[in-house]
Amino acid sequence: MPFAELVETQILPVGEGEPGGGAAIDQSTIYYEDGLNVGRFAQLLTIDGNETLSNLDGTLTPKLAGVVSRTPVNPVSFGSTVGEAFNGAFRTEPNQTYRRQGLITVRLLTGAPEPTEYAAVYTLNSPDLVIGLENGNVTPDAAAPSVEATTAQFIRKVQDGVWMINIK
Repeated sequence: MPFAELVETQILPVGEGEPGGGAAIDQSTIYYEDGLNVGRFAQLLTIDGNETLSNLDGTLTPKLAGVVSRTPVNPVSFGSTVGEAFNGAFRTEPNQTYRRQGLITVRLLTGAPEPTEYAAVYTLNSPDLVIGLENGNVTPDAAAPSVEATTAQFIRKVQDGVWMINIK
């Protein structure tokens, strides 16, 4: 039997961008920005006549698309992006999936207060080049600067800085 020696408590929790089980709505697109941040909220921008999945960038009244899902061939690691190098070879996916509704893991903003279960989720959408490095990450703080309301709620903590949310 495989993994006969593995103790269940040794299995590490998943990082951001990991879809949860249950009923969900996933969308897939061939139009997406290189370097999409996995496990973060993204927006749909019209570029050259096509709705393109893009990182949040401070756009006024963004059209939130959902959370960018981790592509199974990409590493489960903090800060991974779509199209990054994997096993020494650069791989560009023919399409990218994002979760519109259902469970998925996301990363909290640095310094954000610890959420409570079922609290509302807000996402950072800052035009500032430094603060904007965390665009798409989440917070329970509605009063934080440059945040957008989402239709999601916090469900449970997966590991430090990573929470499972439910997008309604």
